[in-house]
Amino acid sequence: MFIILLKLVFAAILAFLLGMFLYNGQTARIFAFVCVGSTLVTITSIYFFQIAGFPWYGDPGRLAAQIVSALGFIVSGLIWMGEDNKIRGLNKAAALWIISITGIVIGMA
Repeated sequence: MFIILLKLVFAAILAFLLGMFLYNGQTARIFAFVCVGSTLVTITSIYFFQIAGFPWYGDPGRLAAQIVSALGFIVSGLIWMGEDNKIRGLNKAAALWIISITGIVIGMA
């Protein structure tokens, strides 16, 4: 239990610091929420099948794999064409997608 809490706290701190370094405070909180959520879903998908004792009924990587596709769908809404025909939000969308993958890695460690 302590290891799980340690992973969640580490994910929150790492994502918050990266968000503060790259953007501002509001974006840092979003980064922390996404990273902690990804970590929690990954931990749940791994430990659920270990606790249930039925590893042949499902793949523990399926739930964690859906994080990447779901965040890809969500961050596509951050990308838009500005008034001056320049693409906006691409860096923030890519950073949010990468921070979710970082959460998966922390959850698997």
